[in-house]
Amino acid sequence: MNLVTVIVPIYYGQKYVKGIIAQVEAASRQMHPKDSVELLLVNDAPDAPLKESELRSKSIKIVVLNTDINRGIHGARVWGLSHAEGEYIIFLDQDDIISQDYICDQLSKIGKADAVVCRLISANKLQYTDSHRFEDVITKDYMLDCWNPIESPGQVLIRKSSIPDAWKQNIMKHNGADDYFLWLCMFAEGRTFALNQKVLFEHIVTEWNTSSNTNLMMDSECEMIQLILENHVFSGEDEKRIQRLPNILRKNHVTELEICRDAYSVYDKWLAQTLDGHNPVETFSKAGIKTVAIYGAGYIGKSIYKLMKQTTVQIVFYLDRNANYINLEIPAYTIEDSPQEVGGIIISLFKGAELIKENLKGKFDCPIYTIREFLRL
Repeated sequence: MNLVTVIVPIYYGQKYVKGIIAQVEAASRQMHPKDSVELLLVNDAPDAPLKESELRSKSIKIVVLNTDINRGIHGARVWGLSHAEGEYIIFLDQDDIISQDYICDQLSKIGKADAVVCRLISANKLQYTDSHRFEDVITKDYMLDCWNPIESPGQVLIRKSSIPDAWKQNIMKHNGADDYFLWLCMFAEGRTFALNQKVLFEHIVTEWNTSSNTNLMMDSECEMIQLILENHVFSGEDEKRIQRLPNILRKNHVTELEICRDAYSVYDKWLAQTLDGHNPVETFSKAGIKTVAIYGAGYIGKSIYKLMKQTTVQIVFYLDRNANYINLEIPAYTIEDSPQEVGGIIISLFKGAELIKENLKGKFDCPIYTIREFLRL
């Protein structure tokens, strides 16, 4: 018999509770009859208690833990863990989405490992691609030398006995990196992670996610590194790598901020030209171009699609090297697999745009604009 405990911190998230219960119930129905699930709802908002009497289920055990103080996400997870009866633990966020096969499939893949990580969808994209391979990034080396490739702890089913004391005893004050802290503590103890190739989880990214706030996330990462060093979680060369990690993480955040800056410049210029009576789309209309492809299905590419969606010019597909991992409103293709017939192309990337343009000219006989050319940036 396997008993799984799902721990969900709730922070003014009463609207999510019924959905969480329904998801866990659906997942429990796919499990072996001898296996069972308990759901721990850790309410971290003292002034908005949950009523356990109103949360009932015929298929899973529901426990409500109403906190007397705000513990933060790490404290709430550890407090829930101290009440968990399961042999296996799943830490979900209140707005996460799991498939009905999540629990049974993760259990079937964990084997003798200490944890199992599944693939996921985030922002309508498969998180791991040919340039960011699942097998290459869920490793100690990647986490010590790059950053945390596990988008959410909800991707991971963990043996309760494998959760390190260092993580349980050193509660982080800043939200955001407690899961990164957990994975590093596990790797430091030689814990093993199995990989589940199935997509069983969807991470919802909102403006309220700490991971979307650079300052908060950097504060949390700095605290995590300080705790690791103070508690001598790693030693030798690995400890030196931890000491170098702040600079690596800072560079990653700077890169993300540069993308946000570029996106702002696109919106700002587009709005300014539109208010001036010269919508950028007129570039295509005046040339008689009715269909356009966007190179790059990232944030800026998707923003351009939204800006052009209600115009007379039709965006027919994206071009992206990771097209096989993208699921959006319109098709996405690699350059090699794409249709050749299209009226024009916008390159939404700022870096390397001229080289991309030269490569596209080898296949497409149509006007090709970099975003700088298109908006005259």
